Amino acid sequence: MNFSKKKFDQNGYCVFNFNKKLILNTKKKIFHLISSALSEKHKINKITEKKIINFYHSNYKNDIVRILDHVGFFSELYSFANQKKIIEITNKAGLKFPVIGFNNKGGRGGLPFLYSFPNDKKRYYKAHQDIFYLPYSMNSVTLWVPLQNTTKKNGALKVIPKSHINYDLLGHSAKDVKNNKLNKHYTEKDFKTVDVKLGQALIFSSYLVHKSGSNNSNEVRMSFNVRYNDLLDKEYINRGLSFDKFPDKNLIDL
Repeated sequence: MNFSKKKFDQNGYCVFNFNKKLILNTKKKIFHLISSALSEKHKINKITEKKIINFYHSNYKNDIVRILDHVGFFSELYSFANQKKIIEITNKAGLKFPVIGFNNKGGRGGLPFLYSFPNDKKRYYKAHQDIFYLPYSMNSVTLWVPLQNTTKKNGALKVIPKSHINYDLLGHSAKDVKNNKLNKHYTEKDFKTVDVKLGQALIFSSYLVHKSGSNNSNEVRMSFNVRYNDLLDKEYINRGLSFDKFPDKNLIDL
């Protein structure tokens, strides 16, 4: 599946294929790191993904969480984000000078790494638009890359197609996306689950309304995000390239 500019413009998102070898190696590295750390600290051997899930719901949870907090710094993720093909796709999506945006101002840095263990509702992200939390250029995009096949069962991303049109910034109720109440403006029927296979990525507009799906499977769902900001977007330049001011719709660079 190739990137479709037409689908991206119409719906606000598009799924495309790329080489999955890097993703497989990244997932393998994550589980190896967890196994090695638990073995070193707690003398636990022969650790499988199933055991890691059980450990997550036990006294070992903090150890696992602290390891996963470091995944966003993996060099493999930056290698992916800077691949020529990925940059070319951001160009096709309309970004003239794409740069990788930071996770959150004043935070630890690194690329956002997301994970959802089975039956862990605290990892659920409610409906939101990325532009509200990171006011980049109006044409900024998010690249969502799963480390396994994602379906409705294990919590694939849910989107509202065409919600990016007109660059409408909706009334988010909380700076913490997990406490946001944007959900109340929609019914579950409004959302579309976007299945993304291992070796594919989802690119979507920062204005697209989206949320997490619930992980009702027996496996860990993992993904990482790369956010791209356009330093040559006219509206963003006139806004002073500010990380704090929201966009001025009167200066849209069409």
